[in-house]
Amino acid sequence: MSKQKVLILGGSGFMGIHITELLLSTNQFSVTLLNRGKQYWRNPLAKYSDQIAHLKCDRHKTEKFIACLQTQPRWDVVIDMCCYKRHEMEPTIQGLTGRVGVYIFITTDSVYEACRSLAHDGTPPEQAWKEEDSVRPSPSPDSEEYKALAKRDSYGHHKLVCEEMLLANPQFPAVRLRLPDVFGPYDQTDRFWTYLLWMKISHRSPIHLTEKARKQPLSFIYSTDVANVVLKVIQLWNSPNPQFPSVVGRAYNIPQRETPTLEQFLQCMAKAMTNANLQKHEIKFMDAENWDGYEEGDDWPSLSSSDSSQSTDSDSYDNIELLPSVTYGPINGTRAYTELDFKPTPMVDAVAATVDFFGSAWKKFPEERPELDEFQRTVRRVIREAAEEP
Repeated sequence: MSKQKVLILGGSGFMGIHITELLLSTNQFSVTLLNRGKQYWRNPLAKYSDQIAHLKCDRHKTEKFIACLQTQPRWDVVIDMCCYKRHEMEPTIQGLTGRVGVYIFITTDSVYEACRSLAHDGTPPEQAWKEEDSVRPSPSPDSEEYKALAKRDSYGHHKLVCEEMLLANPQFPAVRLRLPDVFGPYDQTDRFWTYLLWMKISHRSPIHLTEKARKQPLSFIYSTDVANVVLKVIQLWNSPNPQFPSVVGRAYNIPQRETPTLEQFLQCMAKAMTNANLQKHEIKFMDAENWDGYEEGDDWPSLSSSDSSQSTDSDSYDNIELLPSVTYGPINGTRAYTELDFKPTPMVDAVAATVDFFGSAWKKFPEERPELDEFQRTVRRVIREAAEEP
């Protein structure tokens, strides 16, 4: 039996690495990556070089991009990891119409930020955002509410525009996977890694938490689970389950079952760090409001071993909160749990595996180290010193 042809747009980092490795492990797919040729994390896919084809292309060069999409008469599966705006989706649809079996669009829960507010606060769980809640306040881009919501979250707005373009082409066989904040090995957002580094010095520079961070339930997803969902979508496209609608044309929220607050998520990280012998001190948090009024030159409690310590940093203080990327609460994963038989990795296990990866990443992947630009210079120095310790 011949292998199905899979084209991954992007795919050189983070989730693309997990998806590629999983597809190759089944021995059922011939995988081609289309990207600009950048490599991350010392290219863990190099060991599969004899199994992966590569089309080097910048999708913003439209004519060449369409030509690359059409190097095959037909792709069985296209997985799009890096389409963010209308001008990227238009040539994608143009180049693949009539040439793809199923197109899997990796999108985001940020699309709900551009939709009318349904007063979801995430409690109880059934009031989390559902797929059908992605409704614009007005279909007209000229309406004031449409503009205000688009401005509030431009990333979510543009992703939703891409989704709307797919829906406007019902003959184009698309599946939309809406992801909340993703974490896992090879995470290039640096958010998880930065929190891990910060925790190691939190006894000197406590982690900032707003009241909302202590109370607001959130959704997360583990990167390996994203790969599992992609494979499941392909399998159901090949062999549909008659009990449920076809995956084509559907949107799916893909969250873990747990909906921790940011504080609970960080506490889960802290426990994993302790179990991995990465944490020498108790994790300390500080309410963001306690930082009000601290200006450059004032005593800086975050780096004070005693009250008399003075900050020599000339940067002004800003509250730092790296997660979440959305303002609303969690998303409802019932459709994916049911129709895709999605069984997310327990959060404790997913966090532990991610802590294990980033626990050694500072020395193993020096070229990928986060810039830590969120922090004042003094804190950056202390974080780097702690990261270099055995």
